[in-house]
Amino acid sequence: NKDNVEAIIEKMLEHLKYAPADSRIRRDLVKKIYQSVEKFSPSKTWFVKTMNKLFERWAEWRTGDISNKFINVICEHEAETESKKFRDSIIKIYKNLLKKNYHIPDSHMQVLVYILGEYVPQSKNAEKATDVLNLLCDACDRSFEKDNTIGWIIAAILEIHLYLNFESNKRVDKIIERFRSSKETHLQQRCKEYLEVKAVHKGGEVDIKRCLFTPHSEFKNTSYDYDLNFLNDYVQ
Repeated sequence: NKDNVEAIIEKMLEHLKYAPADSRIRRDLVKKIYQSVEKFSPSKTWFVKTMNKLFERWAEWRTGDISNKFINVICEHEAETESKKFRDSIIKIYKNLLKKNYHIPDSHMQVLVYILGEYVPQSKNAEKATDVLNLLCDACDRSFEKDNTIGWIIAAILEIHLYLNFESNKRVDKIIERFRSSKETHLQQRCKEYLEVKAVHKGGEVDIKRCLFTPHSEFKNTSYDYDLNFLNDYVQ
C-alpha cells in the first residue's frame, strides 16, 4: 500500500542486483516492481524517480509495453493535475540525467527524449528549452544499439525548436545536415519532416498541425477496406 511501498520497493531493487541474470526472475521482478510502483506510488515525483532508477540499471529487461505504460502514466498524471510543478520536476530530472549520464540505454533514452519533446515546449521557458535542445544535439553523437533512437531524438529536437520559432542554432543545423543523407531511411524521414515543418513555419504558417496533418475529425467518418479489395486487379 502507499504506506509501505517505498520500503518494499527499495528491498526489491536491492534483491534485483543479486537475482540470476540468466533466469526469468529478473524479468518478473522488473515487471512486479513496475506494477507495484504504478499502483501504490505515494507521489508522482517518487514514481518518476523510482522508475528512472529501475530503467537505468536494468533497461535490458524493460519491454516496449512497460515503456508505453510508463509514458501513459506520466501523461495521465500531468493531465489530471495540469501541474506546472510536475512538468518542471520531470524536465529537471531528465535534463540532469541527460547531462550527467553519457551511457543511457536505448529504451530509456527513447522515453526520456519523448517526454522532453512533449513537456519542454509547455514550460514556456525559452532559456530552458535552448539548453535542452543543445543537450539533445550532443546526445546524437553518442553510440546506441538501435539506430531509431537517434530518430526519437530528432523528433524531440523538432518539437522544441518549433517552440523556439526555429531560432538560429548551428548545432541543430549540423545534426540535420548529418543525418538527412543517412543510410537509415527512418533518419532521413525525420530530417525531412524537420525541414518541411521549418519551411512551412518560415513561410508564415502559425498553425503547423492544421497545415501539415489531417484533422482528427476528418477520420471519424472514414470507412476502411480492411480486406484490401482494391488490390484484387493488381494481384490477378
